[in-house]
Amino acid sequence: MILRAALTPQERALFGDWAAGVRPPEQITPSEWAVKYRRLSASSTTKPGRWTRLFPYLDPIMDGFGEALDTGKDGVCLMKSAQGGGSEACQNFIGYYKTNYTPNILYVTSKDAMAEEFGRSRFDYMCRTAEPLAKNFLPTASRLLIKRFTDGKIVLSGPAVSNIQSESYGLICYDEMDSIGDSIGDGSDLVDLGRARSAAIQNQDDCLILAFAHPTTKERGTGKLYYEQSDMRRAHIECPHCGEWGWLQWDNVKPPPGGDDHSPAAEWGLWQPCCGAELTDGQRFAACKNTKQISTIEDPEERARRTWIGLHFSAMYQENKPLSALVRQYQQALGNRSKLRVFFNKVMGDCWAPQQKTSDKGDWQALISHPRKGWRVEPYLRGQAPDGVQFLTAGQDSGATELHYAIWGWGLLRDSKYGHASLCGWLIDWGVVPRHHTSALDASELRVFDELIYGAQYPSTDGTRFYTVRQAFHDAGWRAVAVYEYARTSKRAYPSRGSASRGADTAKLIRWRDVASYSLDGETFKDPGIKFAELNTHEIKIQISDMVEQRLSVGGLTMPRLSLPLDVDQEYIEQSTAERLQEVKGGKLQWVEVKPANHYGDCGVYAYASAHNLKPFLKARTLKENQKLHAAERVVAERAQRERRSQGQKPVQRMSPRNKRRRIRRNY
Repeated sequence: MILRAALTPQERALFGDWAAGVRPPEQITPSEWAVKYRRLSASSTTKPGRWTRLFPYLDPIMDGFGEALDTGKDGVCLMKSAQGGGSEACQNFIGYYKTNYTPNILYVTSKDAMAEEFGRSRFDYMCRTAEPLAKNFLPTASRLLIKRFTDGKIVLSGPAVSNIQSESYGLICYDEMDSIGDSIGDGSDLVDLGRARSAAIQNQDDCLILAFAHPTTKERGTGKLYYEQSDMRRAHIECPHCGEWGWLQWDNVKPPPGGDDHSPAAEWGLWQPCCGAELTDGQRFAACKNTKQISTIEDPEERARRTWIGLHFSAMYQENKPLSALVRQYQQALGNRSKLRVFFNKVMGDCWAPQQKTSDKGDWQALISHPRKGWRVEPYLRGQAPDGVQFLTAGQDSGATELHYAIWGWGLLRDSKYGHASLCGWLIDWGVVPRHHTSALDASELRVFDELIYGAQYPSTDGTRFYTVRQAFHDAGWRAVAVYEYARTSKRAYPSRGSASRGADTAKLIRWRDVASYSLDGETFKDPGIKFAELNTHEIKIQISDMVEQRLSVGGLTMPRLSLPLDVDQEYIEQSTAERLQEVKGGKLQWVEVKPANHYGDCGVYAYASAHNLKPFLKARTLKENQKLHAAERVVAERAQRERRSQGQKPVQRMSPRNKRRRIRRNY
């Protein structure tokens, strides 16, 4: 006390700073650090203030990060659901790491704009409000993407290889790792880049890589890390009925006895595999307050060999997610592979691994429109458009000796049993144009499709209307220059080619690319108006294969989603089943040609992709629903005209869409 009284205020402050510098680090876990120091801003949560155990399943996840740091693991892989607090838990660990270690930290997100938003709304607030960080934080020297401290910095970055390679870091965090890998685009391995950046740190025990994301598939990104290199932990809870520990999985969610996937959501239940008892929402929420991340690898030697810690949680651990709400999300995704994939990736926080099926010749023959008892089938012939067709598209495949084409009709039909509308297809016409056996393909040879595809008119089966092809995709994977030349003079023809890019299960069906320039007869052409469609043929073929087997209930009768005319030839069916989805080397699923030719199958792929490109079915209204809507609009318009006449006003002159377009062109 005498010594303290003899010191000036400046000397006491200097002595306090020295004492804080030599004081050993506080012996607390990352989850305890979060409770003690972390505060949440209003921009990052609906409940700002001190960090609480609102999501208690995050505690073992944060402590798993610390365990990886203490045991010298290469990294931590976290598969997580959306809006579950996973990113906030990782941010808590970043604060814990910065409090106890001096190396720089890199936080990489999928977009530059997102990195800026995180720097503005989250990291800046944490650095100012968390006491251990605020002591060393230098706000005047910091920027939006760089948070500087007296003993290092936190760098936020978008998906640029140069940013990851620029400096050495002790901790590297990949937020949405799967999206970052797609954004880089040059094939760089993010884990190898991270290891290269941390190799310059002297104390390798302090170096760590965090990779967290909504996973996609087991063949890429976070899912690949989790299943191939980590100890594959899951959030286990204690069963309130028998006391055994197990993890919550969607396979244990079942409809009521005698029910099916479309049974009322409130009647579904979560059944424990350990004792067979049902776990209510209240019991589930209570059990989730005490979770443990336990490895699912039974062999202890194999667990010890894994160099990463793998963690996981899903929406089933969140108190704001009752089982009925999750079941409704699942039911809304049924029958749609894309929505079902999103459900498992973002709601269950797990990889998408569907049971793949491939249609065969018998499945396609069952689509021929023969009248059958209990079926709603309208028999039709080649060149006719049955009831339900709303528009036509076409696909054209080029070969050395032949040019194949197929025209499909598309429309929405609403399932009377479950209420959802599904896209259905009818084969309208097809054919082959022989050509001379030459290696070159000239644009003039494609002029034959001016009449075969774009000039043809197809009557409806009742003869009340005629349909023309609205758009067609032409194969530009072989002799693309000829297709580019043909597309320059056709408003409805577009070049297209298949793509075998990474992550085919999750990539978009169609990506539009610019044709910058091409050479023809020694002359270079540049036309910014020409684009080609890069198609995810892997996923498109899977969706068509699913449509072959799917059935709808329309008016109480069964109807297939795809239909073939009565006079379809066997050659078309043979070529449509020429490829099968098989497992190849490495465990991946790939389409393999098992028959000599699949030209008509490719034509169907192009026509289906063109239908999705037009997107006329986004309003989810069938042809009859549109007709009823237009009839109702006409009744309202006629009533308004009569009222104007009764009041002595001049009737409003209605203008056809064609005249409207003419007036616009004339005025402008």
